Amino acid sequence: MGFGDLAEKQYRKNVELAQSVIPEPVISAAMFQRAGSFGANLWSGVSLEAGFGANRDAKKKGGGFPPDSIIAITATKLYAFSVKGGLKFKIKDPVGTWDRSAVSIETADGKATVQVKFDFGADGVAILETQKLAAHAGNLHFLEAVAATPAD
Repeated sequence: MGFGDLAEKQYRKNVELAQSVIPEPVISAAMFQRAGSFGANLWSGVSLEAGFGANRDAKKKGGGFPPDSIIAITATKLYAFSVKGGLKFKIKDPVGTWDRSAVSIETADGKATVQVKFDFGADGVAILETQKLAAHAGNLHFLEAVAATPAD
């Protein structure tokens, strides 16, 4: 599946960034925000009150995840780290590591983003979103890879 040169380049950067801190081969990686963050940012331009409310809702859905994170998968694990944006993303702190077989994932496709519900069992639930347009279309590679059956 080809998404264009810019999207493929960004996708490779995500995988390389994750690989820089993960001690086993990374299969795929994508950037995520708390679900509703994309819309909250749009609302903030219209009304600060509406933006604050939307961000509060996104934080609740985020299940303890930071505003921006990178999630990567290996053959058997799912890793999550907080990231700091800017001209170049940098990995900050680990959010968690889970066995892939213990994480249930559901997706809901939107116009500009895909919402992903990660059910970590006893560790709770996080509803996050990843952008899917233009340079971010490569994030769909991650969704395909994470949907595949993990190795035992």
